[in-house]
Amino acid sequence: GTLHRKVVINASNRGLVDVDLYTLGTQLSGSSGTTTSGVTLNLCLFDLHQNNITHLGMNNFLHFFKWQNISEINFSCNLLNDNSCIQLGYALSAGDFPHLNIINLSSNKIGDTGAISLANAIHKGIAPKLNSLYIENNNLTCIGKESLVKMACQIQRQQNISVSVDYGI
Repeated sequence: GTLHRKVVINASNRGLVDVDLYTLGTQLSGSSGTTTSGVTLNLCLFDLHQNNITHLGMNNFLHFFKWQNISEINFSCNLLNDNSCIQLGYALSAGDFPHLNIINLSSNKIGDTGAISLANAIHKGIAPKLNSLYIENNNLTCIGKESLVKMACQIQRQQNISVSVDYGI
């Protein structure tokens, strides 16, 4: 069954590292990716901003919390890179997060390769409820930024999506 009460996990600015997401995932989900009681969590917000999470932590998050009803994830101000976005793109392409509305990846170390991978995954339309992607203050050049904006323009017909990138000099 599904836990109908909305749950917020606020783990912002706690000094969390990759293994902490593994520990949290095993405590809440077990190794199968569903809760040990067989209940799907109704996570409206999973806030992990201002920690020390890398692509390894993203991998742990994606493994343990797929198929949960997460509507918003905030990974801003961490140590995520291109590999993190590639992993997130695979998870979105696989339909692992169908309820996701908002992704915040601002202020990380994401480059063009990660942005392009994420744009390609979102363009496939597997995350139909996604309406906001925040990815400013990363290591994107015009190539990565344009790929994200182009993706947003192309899928505007199917879903309303807003992509926030910085176009500073």
